[in-house]
Amino acid sequence: MPWTFYNSNGEALIEDGAAVAATQAEMETATATSDAAFVTPGRTHFHPGVAKVWCQWEQTGAHGITASYNMTSVADGGSAGNTDHLYDTDFSNTNYAIVGMTVDDAYIYHAGSSIATTGITTVSVTAATGSGVDKAWNHIVVFGDQ
Repeated sequence: MPWTFYNSNGEALIEDGAAVAATQAEMETATATSDAAFVTPGRTHFHPGVAKVWCQWEQTGAHGITASYNMTSVADGGSAGNTDHLYDTDFSNTNYAIVGMTVDDAYIYHAGSSIATTGITTVSVTAATGSGVDKAWNHIVVFGDQ
């Protein structure tokens, strides 16, 4: 016999054994606090608190991606330490956050004028002199709306 499970607000959660999945809109607004819907792996990335892109790459060899999510490519940006990044899925605007790191006595920043919905340019520099340097291990994580 078919059955339905309801939450305390009277909303159906499971009908005939099938879960009610959160919609893209419910994930993007991140305001629902009831048990009205379940989050599925295929919609988790719509939540604003989830990274939309992450990438580990190297600049000392082929200048290539070691591991990534939602990153199409990285390419040598020309100068020492420069890398051009291209996203698989474009962001809806340029109001997104980028977190980067590299190894040893260096750090990564993004070239401010390079921020686009399709990708960015990052620069690895030495902490002591601020000059560009190619590193074997570099990482970025990007948060925002796609």
